[in-house]
This record gives sequence, structure tokens and C-alpha cells, in this order.
Amino acid sequence: MRSLFCRLLTGLAKGLAGALLLAVAVSARAGPCTPLRAGMSPLGVAFFKQDGQARGYDVELLQEMARRLGCGFEIVEMNRPRIFQSLERGELIDLATSTSRTPERDQYATFVPMAQTRDYLLVHSQLATPGFDLNQFVAAPGLRLGILAGSNYSSVINARLAVMASQGRVETTVNADALIPRLIAGRYDGLIVTPAYFVAALRDMPEAKDLRALPVQESEPYLSGIYLSRKSLDENRRQRIREALEAIHQDGTLLRILRRYFPESMARERAAFKAP
Repeated sequence: MRSLFCRLLTGLAKGLAGALLLAVAVSARAGPCTPLRAGMSPLGVAFFKQDGQARGYDVELLQEMARRLGCGFEIVEMNRPRIFQSLERGELIDLATSTSRTPERDQYATFVPMAQTRDYLLVHSQLATPGFDLNQFVAAPGLRLGILAGSNYSSVINARLAVMASQGRVETTVNADALIPRLIAGRYDGLIVTPAYFVAALRDMPEAKDLRALPVQESEPYLSGIYLSRKSLDENRRQRIREALEAIHQDGTLLRILRRYFPESMARERAAFKAP
């Protein structure tokens, strides 16, 4: 009996020692859980302030990510060009939200897709006649277009923008909140934007009831997501964040978040992407 009891104690001790070593190994892999710094700028329903509080689907996405990682996060508010400059230099921020993928950004950050989106031409109703599209907009010499600095467009749209820019018909702003008010005021005649910019405005702003969103037919749906800095985040931490974000997509949490901000068809389209 005594021999059996000793063997049991020895086995228990080995088991506890093994569990402790495993816990230490997991802790070492996780690394220090310092708050993540997210570079964000006001961007329609992605990020906005309400009663002084940060709101939007990007904010909810980061909250869910932080919950799963057991880490906090802080929002560093800056304009879009500054976000990418900071991300490239490894300064001020660790990640950027609601950004499309480009070869240039891939050189200094890791892309994690979190949405599928598409571009729309937003115009006043008098322009939105049957058959009117971006090509007709470009062909009309008196029409001006507004765009947000730091936006990334397809080669099709870029070609049209180049034509209009050469004619002095493109106005660029770093302030996303100013885009739709300037269109309403007649500062320009159209915008190229994604649904994140206009769904709340068309629903809630009386002054925007005259606006119409026309899909840019020549532009295919593309991925939008989160870029993780390679300079401020080591490989292990980027992997943990990537795994948390992928789980948020796969288990349906992403779709539940998007449904609070988009009509059902748009929410489903945004969530119906396949990771590359």
C-alpha cells in the first residue's frame, strides 16, 4: 500500500510539474500583453463619436479582439495619410483599421482581411438617370469629383481619376466627415466611396435624402481589413492577433457586428469573403 501511495504521489508531482512547464511555455509564447494602439480616423459607420464615446463597427471589432486576446487597446485618432506614415515607420500605432490591401503597404505591415466591399459613385438624384455611370460622369466636363486622401482604388477608377485630375476636376480632403456635407453643399458633384461612408448619412441626414449611390460596375469587389505593423509587433503577437481576427470571422461574430451598421444584404456581402 505504502509503495502504491508513493507511486501515486510521484505521478501527481510529475503531472503538476508538466502542467507548470506548459503554462510557462504558453506564457512565453504569448509575450507581454501591452495595449494595442489602433490608428483610426472618422470613417462613416466604421468609426465615429457619439456623446463623446467612440462608436462604429471597427470599434466593436477591436473590443472583441481585445476580449479574446485578454489585452486592451487604445484609439490613436489621426488622418489617413498620417496613419500609413506612422505604420510604415513603426511609430505611434500598432495597427490600422478599414484599409484596403496594396503592395506598398505589404512591405511594412501584415494584412488581415475583415470585409469584402465595393466602390460606389454617390451623386445627386438629378444626375442618377437610367444608365448614368462613372464613365458618363468623367465625360461631362463640368462635373467635379471628391475623394478622401489615402484611399486606394482599382486601376479602372485610377485611370478615370487621372483624366479628371489632369483637368483640375478632383478635390482631395483628409477629413472623411467633410465628404458628404461638401457634396450636399455643391462643392463637388460626386464622390467615390464605399457603403461605410454613406449608409448612415442616407438613412439619418435629411439633407442627404437627395443623394443616390450607384455601384461602379467596372470595379470588382475587393478586400478591406486590418494592417498589423511589422516594426512594433513581433511575429508571435501578430500571429495571435491574426488568429483572433480569423476566429471572429469564422464563428459569425463579424456578421453579427456588421448587421448593427448595414442593411442585411450589405452586411452579408461584407462578411462573405474568403481569406487569401
